[in-house]
Amino acid sequence: ATVIVEQDSTKDKIYVSNNEIVLSDASSISKLEIYSAIGSLVQTVNNPSSNINLSSLTKGIYVAKTTSAIGKSAVVKFVIN
Repeated sequence: ATVIVEQDSTKDKIYVSNNEIVLSDASSISKLEIYSAIGSLVQTVNNPSSNINLSSLTKGIYVAKTTSAIGKSAVVKFVIN
């Protein structure tokens, strides 16, 4: 699945596939947080690289929240199956 989110007036692409999140422009993101479907924070990555491994997550629905250096955020839902 490909999701395009707006941050800092640029389009960042976030791909979720093969048990990883791929960020097309990780330099514009200062923090990535992953929440479970019930709202529990399960992973935080400060200054993420372009690939974030999701193999530790169990099957289910998750939400990834990205935050830019100036505090703007975007939220993307994804499923691990």
